[in-house]
Amino acid sequence: MRFFGESRFVLNVILSYLMIVFIQVLQASAQISNGGEGGAVSPTAIPQDPATPDPTPSCNLNVSSGLVNFEEFSEYDDISKEPHRSLLLQKYGIQFDAITGGDLAIAKVVNQGDSEPSFKAWMSVLCPGRPNNNRACNGGSVGKRILSMTNAKSAKIAELSLTLIEPVQSLSFDILDVDGGETWTITATDKDGKPLTAQKVSAAGYGGSSNNNRAKNFQVETLGREIKSVRVRGTKNIKIFGFGFDNFVTGIPPCK
Repeated sequence: MRFFGESRFVLNVILSYLMIVFIQVLQASAQISNGGEGGAVSPTAIPQDPATPDPTPSCNLNVSSGLVNFEEFSEYDDISKEPHRSLLLQKYGIQFDAITGGDLAIAKVVNQGDSEPSFKAWMSVLCPGRPNNNRACNGGSVGKRILSMTNAKSAKIAELSLTLIEPVQSLSFDILDVDGGETWTITATDKDGKPLTAQKVSAAGYGGSSNNNRAKNFQVETLGREIKSVRVRGTKNIKIFGFGFDNFVTGIPPCK
């Protein structure tokens, strides 16, 4: 009987010791899961740098193309007026407005030997033969339609504005026939009309160093998605101011 009594005592001691160890293990586990003695903490998340831009900006469901090349329009169409104004807004998310001089109008690009276009936008002195006066000629990188102005034969200033439905980080376009002492100033502004960036290009004469009968590409960029509008202003010291505007990449990505 004494043997069994002593065995029971030893067993109770062992069970008590195991229970104490088990309780200590549970307490240690709870302390670790609660972040130590400092109290409970929420699950750790990878911190995001708010200054880092999204590398894949969201697309726009309301536009069907990010390139405006005017090929869908006819000669003399004034794209700043209806119904063309609404078409450009709905399809591309862009509006055009004439600031000075005549109306904005679509001109036909012709080649040597073609018949005279109905809208005679003066473009280049390097287009010999017929048509030989007041024409958009041999556009090179452009198609069969460009944007010009109705007062091309009588103006010293050509100025238009481009307004986007949403701010963008960059955009680009071509201006044809920058020559003959012309100076073009491109100014980008934000949604409040504050200037963001400006660039100026001048071309003297009509020789190889100018862009006579060629397209000059303009790139407009900012660090963030801030560009809401762009003003395009050209000046010249004589009243024969021909130009063409084409290949406008809006910077608004369509969802497709």
